[in-house]
Amino acid sequence: MKSVALKAYFQAERDACNQMVASVRHQYPNLNLDDLNWFLTDCLDPVVLTLDGQSNQITFHIAHVGFKYGLELASFNWLKSETKKALLFKVWNDLYPRVDSVLKESPSELFAGTSNSLNNILAFGEDKPNAWLDLMIKSCDEINSIEQFKIIGVVSAWLVGLAQYRDIALQKINELPDVVTRKLFKLSDSHDLNYHFDQLKANRWFEPQQIKTNTTSTEISEKYRIGKCSFVGGDFPLPPKIFVEGDQLYVLSGTHIWRLYADSFGATLIPSDNLKPEDLKQIDQQISNTPKLLSLGCFSDLTDINSVAQLDDTLVFTSLETFTVIITECSGTADLNTSKGRSS
Repeated sequence: MKSVALKAYFQAERDACNQMVASVRHQYPNLNLDDLNWFLTDCLDPVVLTLDGQSNQITFHIAHVGFKYGLELASFNWLKSETKKALLFKVWNDLYPRVDSVLKESPSELFAGTSNSLNNILAFGEDKPNAWLDLMIKSCDEINSIEQFKIIGVVSAWLVGLAQYRDIALQKINELPDVVTRKLFKLSDSHDLNYHFDQLKANRWFEPQQIKTNTTSTEISEKYRIGKCSFVGGDFPLPPKIFVEGDQLYVLSGTHIWRLYADSFGATLIPSDNLKPEDLKQIDQQISNTPKLLSLGCFSDLTDINSVAQLDDTLVFTSLETFTVIITECSGTADLNTSKGRSS
């Protein structure tokens, strides 16, 4: 242990810390003290080390909150996962030292909020949390409140592909300092931020580097294919179908339903409530397989479509030949021709 302040805390609060450990071990007999010691040495100590020389009122409070947090992680076996341990190490060694004022102001909210965010993001693939952390580390050194930290967390989650956060990110982005916003979106000082966000709000497929072209013809550009059969680790027990209700796209497979979100940063499926038989009948009537809006000539691996839905400039369709949902950006109007078959 390198931190003088953390050593002083344990010397002063040894009995209280031992009592906390005993209480947790009584409730969770399988508590692994090696996991706790790893957290204290590799995570808490480096953070408190950055505060050495500051008052005990500051360092003891952060040490106390951190100790309780480490006990909680160890008791819930959060530290059994090597993936989570690696993420935690990165958070405490690379992220928290960059948010000194937030750490002092709101350590409990900071620690709990970061863990909850990582848990949620992990559900969308092991690459997402690292991408999220990299963006947070790059952008957080100019903030000074837990509220701004939370906003950066939401915006960063959106930018690494979690499209369900698009609306709330666009609502909150103006509350961040301009210098932070430019780092998040990789914009230079010459970029007009108001114009950039107006474009993002107006067009889910907007990309700053796009070159605009004027055309009256229909353009369909495949963006993503997401989802796979449950037999190979995916979500869908049956080939999915797509429909739209209000301003929301939905995916149906068997009695399971998901909300579909997609934009230029990524696409996600969010589980919704399972359906009752009477609900299924009503939804089946909403699902369209009417041949319109798309020609299959540009999708050489498909011969037919079993459902199609359009929301603004986004056209989504499914086929019995694949368990994936095909998401496209579209402009203009054309005839959907399912009789063309595969392109040679």
